[in-house]
Amino acid sequence: MLGWRWTLAVLALLTLPPALVLLRDRAPRDTGGGAPADGGAGWWRDPSVRPVVRTAAGTAALLAGHFAAATFLAVLVTDGAGLPAGAVPGLLLVFGLAGVPGLAAAGPLSDRWPTAALPVTAVALAAGLAGLLLLGMPPAVTVAVVAVWGALIGLLPPVFQTRVTRLAAPAIRDVAGAVAITALNVGIAAGAALGGLVLGRSGPTGLVVAVAGMAAVGALVLTVGRTTARRTVVLDDHGAPEAA
Repeated sequence: MLGWRWTLAVLALLTLPPALVLLRDRAPRDTGGGAPADGGAGWWRDPSVRPVVRTAAGTAALLAGHFAAATFLAVLVTDGAGLPAGAVPGLLLVFGLAGVPGLAAAGPLSDRWPTAALPVTAVALAAGLAGLLLLGMPPAVTVAVVAVWGALIGLLPPVFQTRVTRLAAPAIRDVAGAVAITALNVGIAAGAALGGLVLGRSGPTGLVVAVAGMAAVGALVLTVGRTTARRTVVLDDHGAPEAA
């Protein structure tokens, strides 16, 4: 079996061909006057910045809750649910496979309900993370909770990124994309760090409570923000208003 370093090296090599294809085929931005577009200048003055930042902040809090739990899933399963260590790989497989239909559903859901898809997903994920409190129940319940969690976290990132793109005015969509990626990375780092601190002080039960709290805060921000989002003009790729 390969060690983790060789595994990561192989994965890095596998990403090179598609990256080279994308670099080769990328289309230059045509601004009509031959000059490069500068969509980032003065972006902070754009009216769409506020909903973009609020959406990113809520999602970062939600992801912090997710990664606080996901980073220590093995501990939650063994110490919290009382399952043997040998069950962890199987649960990770369930978690990963469950994310596939969630990922596949992200596009259709975002197109059908462009405003509601993100807050509904956020509330469902927060409820799913609160369901980790059931890990002490029979093994079938643990598997079900992990599967639901995996499906919802597969759904969240693409729904979030789609929503941010639609909220942002065309002139600042590059900046909005950077804000979205930053929010994802902040959620990952903060969740893992906070999860370790809480687990060390309060054990698995305290960790699950903290996870549920972080996810609830994120879901609340995204749900409350939906009211404002309804008053935001959402633009398509050509700058025309679309249904939000």
